[in-house]
Amino acid sequence: MRILVEQAALFGALYGIAVYFFMNELLCRFRRDEVPLLCEDDGDWVVIHIFCVGLPIGLSIRRFGN
Repeated sequence: MRILVEQAALFGALYGIAVYFFMNELLCRFRRDEVPLLCEDDGDWVVIHIFCVGLPIGLSIRRFGN
């Protein structure tokens, strides 16, 4: 577990990518016609998940984790 704290940015980015692929698969599998934009394969969404989901969580673990 120490490596997660030491390499917080790397594992945070990987976590953001994993969240994107999980959410994309889940939402596209059960999507309705109201949300066609979510299922487009667009690299911008991956970058958004890295910087807005993964990195904040990873850096919070570095700061507050023991």
